[in-house]
Amino acid sequence: MMKLITVNCWRPDDDDDVDPRSAVTIAATITEAENICRDAYSSEGFNRFEGHVVTEGQFAGPARVLGYTGQGPWSWKS
Repeated sequence: MMKLITVNCWRPDDDDDVDPRSAVTIAATITEAENICRDAYSSEGFNRFEGHVVTEGQFAGPARVLGYTGQGPWSWKS
């Protein structure tokens, strides 16, 4: 069963007081969500990832990143 999981992403020089990038993913586990964010955002300098399950439900796979905060307008049509 896939879950909607948010993942907070930090750069090496960020401390806990800095607002992290918050990615929204669909994945089977928190570890999988953190790993797909690591793959997606390591090239931008992010190296610390912390996932949080939002809800369990019927989500069609495969595991993927849906978006992140600060990304700008987003539409289901894209």
